[in-house]
Amino acid sequence: MSEVPASEATAGAITVVYDEDCGVCGATVEWIRRRDARGTFRFVGNQSGLPEGVTAGETQETVVVLTAREHLVRARAVSRILRELGFGWRVLGWLMRVPGVSWLADFGYRQFAKRRHLVSARLGLAVCKVRPAASSR
Repeated sequence: MSEVPASEATAGAITVVYDEDCGVCGATVEWIRRRDARGTFRFVGNQSGLPEGVTAGETQETVVVLTAREHLVRARAVSRILRELGFGWRVLGWLMRVPGVSWLADFGYRQFAKRRHLVSARLGLAVCKVRPAASSR
């Protein structure tokens, strides 16, 4: 897997690295794109070349947000995304940084991340681009 240089991954944009095999993750990327009026975000799926400093293992556990100065994961990453979207989303993003609230948000994120493929399937979202081969009987 090739790597994207850090300077390219973060220059003038916020890079969001997400799990391409997660239906909810893909739907969330589309949700963000529709609200990104300023073109702030650059999206990189974890099956593509990963930016420098991001591991494949990390992307199986969390969304990663990269800026020129930050490497954010879990609720801190979500908070940063929301703060960039403006309107009421900005307020929610700032609230997620409040001590106590940030701990709960991280806990909730970790619990959801463990079940994201199951949630995707139950919502009827594509879970995985590569389906396992049918078992022979």
